[in-house]
Parts: sequence; structure tokens; C-alpha cells
Amino acid sequence: MSIKMVIPGVFEFTPDGQEGDDIEKYQDRLKVSGIPESYKHCHLSAFEMVKGREEGFEAACRFIRGEIEPPMLLLYGEPGRSKTHLAIAIGLSFVAQLKKVLYYHVGDLLDALRAGIRLERLLSPGEFSVDTATSILNRCKKYQLLILDDLGVENETDWACEKLDTIVNHRYENALPTVVTSNRLDISDRIRDRCRQGLVVRLTGESYREIIARRKLQVA
Repeated sequence: MSIKMVIPGVFEFTPDGQEGDDIEKYQDRLKVSGIPESYKHCHLSAFEMVKGREEGFEAACRFIRGEIEPPMLLLYGEPGRSKTHLAIAIGLSFVAQLKKVLYYHVGDLLDALRAGIRLERLLSPGEFSVDTATSILNRCKKYQLLILDDLGVENETDWACEKLDTIVNHRYENALPTVVTSNRLDISDRIRDRCRQGLVVRLTGESYREIIARRKLQVA
């Protein structure tokens, strides 16, 4: 396994055909991270700078270098503004350092917690499953980096707010690196306030999806 520093203090994994304990650990960390296969190309070195994203890119670099204290980062902006790319890039850099990373789209996390609650009711006393709500919450609270992608008002039922607030507050109190993305800033007051203790960045500029669509038309 080869680790390269692409920006001062920012590391990425480069496959080089070697085998060994490190590459196995890397593959294990990546597998359990929950980072979708379609996002595994989203390194900082692959980030295409668009006007309005500069502050977000610099925030991601600072977060990786441990320069944001407490380590709470909220990236927000309209869809297509590279929030998820930057959040995943942070996650991949942590994985390259063999740290335990957990990624969840917030809607999927809430669905998993609901399913986990139902599962707990079916388990016999003493029976264990990694898919129970308790197990999921424990991982969200303890992993070295948690990425909560696409937090929004549509998720904010009282139950959802309670679960998400509990996770974020625990990580804030224990100084555990946490990245949140959202389309807007009118999210849970508690989560927004915790993130403001670290750093909140708005990403602006042209939608990357519109840029890609325009390029396809030009090629055609």
C-alpha cells in the first residue's frame, strides 16, 4: 500500500499492487465505512475547483490536518455544490490513515435505526446483532470520524431530532471528528450550534451537475 501526501498534511491511498497488513487494514476500514462505491473516487486530489467552493475546500484540508477545534464541520449549500464530495474526501483521507470512518446518508441512518428498533424486539435475551438500533448508535458515537450526509428539515421529526442530537452532542462532548452536510442552515438548533463551535461553511457557485450537463451537450 502506498500513501501519498497530496496537500500538506492531507494523505491519500494509492494502490500499487503490494500486499500486507496495511492494505488489508485499509480495505477493511473502507469496507466498514459505509462509503458508497460510487463515491470512492471523491478524493481531494480529484476535486475540481469551482468558484464559490474555495472556502469549503480549504475547510476540508484544515479538518483533515486537525486544525478545527472542536472537530465539527458543517458544509451547507444548494444541491450540486460539492458538499458530499468534500465530506467523502475527508473520510477517504482518514481511511488512508487507517482510522475508523462511518458514513451515513441521514435518511438511510434513520431508516436503519427504525429497523434496528424492530429487530431488538425480536431478539431473544442475550442475543446480539450489529443491526440493532443500540449497535448502530454505538458505532455512530464511537468511530474516529462520522459523516452525516444530507441532514435536512425533512428528517426532523421529534424522534429523528432526538436521535441525531444525541449522536452529535456525544461526539461534540468527546471531541470526535464529525462532518455534516445539508442543503440549508435551518437544521436542528442543537446540531447547528455544536457545529458552529467548530466551523460552518457555505458552498456557493454553479451546480456541478449543471456543469457536467453543459459539457455533455458541448461534446454532443
